[in-house]
Amino acid sequence: MEPPAAKRSRGCPAGDEPGTGARRSRPEPLLDLSAKRVAESWAFEQVEERFSRVPEPVQKRIVFWSFPRSEREICMYSSLGYQPPEGEQDTRVPFTRGLHLLQSGAVDRVLQVGFHLSGNIREVGGPGEPEHLYHVSISFDRCKITSVSCGCDNRDLFYCAHVVALSLYRIRHARQVELRLPISETLSQMNRDQLQKFVQYLISAHHTEVLPTAQRLADEILLLGSEINLVHGAPDPTAGAGTEDANCWHLDEEQIQEQVKQLLSNGGHYGASQQLRSMFSKVREMLRARDSNGARMLILMTEQFLQDPRLALWRQQGAGMTDKCRQLWDELGALWVCVILSPHCKPDERSGWLQLLGTWDKLDVCPLEEGNYSLDIPSLQPALTSRTGSEDEEEVTAASPRRTVFSRALQAGELHWNDSHLQRILASDSCGPTLTGSMGSDKPTFDPQGHPIWLGEPFPTACARVDTLRAHGYPHKALRLACAIINTLRLQRRHQLESYKQ
Repeated sequence: MEPPAAKRSRGCPAGDEPGTGARRSRPEPLLDLSAKRVAESWAFEQVEERFSRVPEPVQKRIVFWSFPRSEREICMYSSLGYQPPEGEQDTRVPFTRGLHLLQSGAVDRVLQVGFHLSGNIREVGGPGEPEHLYHVSISFDRCKITSVSCGCDNRDLFYCAHVVALSLYRIRHARQVELRLPISETLSQMNRDQLQKFVQYLISAHHTEVLPTAQRLADEILLLGSEINLVHGAPDPTAGAGTEDANCWHLDEEQIQEQVKQLLSNGGHYGASQQLRSMFSKVREMLRARDSNGARMLILMTEQFLQDPRLALWRQQGAGMTDKCRQLWDELGALWVCVILSPHCKPDERSGWLQLLGTWDKLDVCPLEEGNYSLDIPSLQPALTSRTGSEDEEEVTAASPRRTVFSRALQAGELHWNDSHLQRILASDSCGPTLTGSMGSDKPTFDPQGHPIWLGEPFPTACARVDTLRAHGYPHKALRLACAIINTLRLQRRHQLESYKQ
């Protein structure tokens, strides 16, 4: 993709930046309002394809507003749980350390070139140690950080303190950041002599690092039939992501897998179980924030859980897993139910998750659901008849299929949220009919007092819906459905009591 011609860019134009309280009484210009919406929804490649020429001021405002505007996501990816900055006390938390670095003036030489932010972080060393200087680079697109790089080489589950410090600086002091358009815009203004001088100076400054690559590229360009000459345009790492590229926050998949692997190998320790539970809580936090990395992180964790060598050992010995491990697997299965039951996920996403679950469910080492509630019993529907006796129990056990910890999630794939009465329960606290009754249905939908009830589903399934609503950030709807379930249980108890008296 060839960038359109543009003038040499200068500093960031005046305007309110995110994270400041600059004159909120003054209405924002229409250019900023439009740039905000475009920046969070469109890849910059789409903008260039849609319009033959994008004026420089418009480009600069789109680039300006494409950086994340909220500190909440920065905190979510740099600590186990979100807390306001004033509530952060633990200096071991990267977000806290990054905040202290920002407040101490450790951030220096911040430059934004297109969709790439860079800066230096100076950190005071320990007693007798010199000051450390770290170079941080951040790529972003559509208000999400897509990749990070830091000279500290600190491999951890979350963003390091230096990435946090630079991100917070960009959010809180956006007007002070020197802003340039993507580097391809600048190159398009140069003539042949200027381009040659630019390349030679660049190689001279970094000849030990880039000279082999520069010579290889030069050889390919001079070869007329080479692949590089058949491709239109040239890549620009500062021009943002392409139209087809995934738009999600940066997540170190390799580090997550390594972290879970180490914690499972120390499964007998209390701290390991607590850290794994904290990672489950992080998944719920991402689901609540509608972050696609919630399901992505859960997939990575599940793959490592299934690779736990203890599973094959327990299966060979015919022994049950430890209580701590069973609790972790139970939480893993419950989280998958919440993911599959998501009220707002796309059908193709759910189909992909179900396909993964089906593959895992067939593995020999996949733990069984022994000791867990199933979706079959008990039910919110009144029991019609029940067979008792050891012979009947043996027949049921022999006929029941193999149930794993993923069975409930697989069954949840058949559920939906389209029921009209369910939608009425979730929509309002006062959804009772004018006259109590069944509203034309074969089963009652309100109790004699006019309170809504939720029949037709097993009790664990209804509770799973409540957990799903809470996990995805619908606390009020979850409470309304929970009240309907309680009303149902009360109504059933009243009927059972009347039957007993008769």
